[in-house]
Amino acid sequence: MSTSGPKSKGQTARLTAIRKSTAPYLPPPLLRFLHVTDTYFHLNHASFTNDHCYDEPSMAILSALFLAYIVCRSIQGMWASTTKRSTAHLSGEEEDTVLG
Repeated sequence: MSTSGPKSKGQTARLTAIRKSTAPYLPPPLLRFLHVTDTYFHLNHASFTNDHCYDEPSMAILSALFLAYIVCRSIQGMWASTTKRSTAHLSGEEEDTVLG
């Protein structure tokens, strides 16, 4: 059930471009880990890899994790900006607004 349409070729090219552009900045053990991960998925999970991860399963997984991290941090930022705490008690002055 592999798809070989233009979408899969574009997705593969995008993931390959990401891998090639980030490779100079990654340490060799991590690059070996990515290669082993790709090989493992291609050998043992070929149907899943062909349908969902295309030719770069490790980059697809890392991209999904990075996107999840960005979404989580964005939600935390929005949550923190909407739940501002009062800092009136930090001024050292006792006012009626602080005491109730």
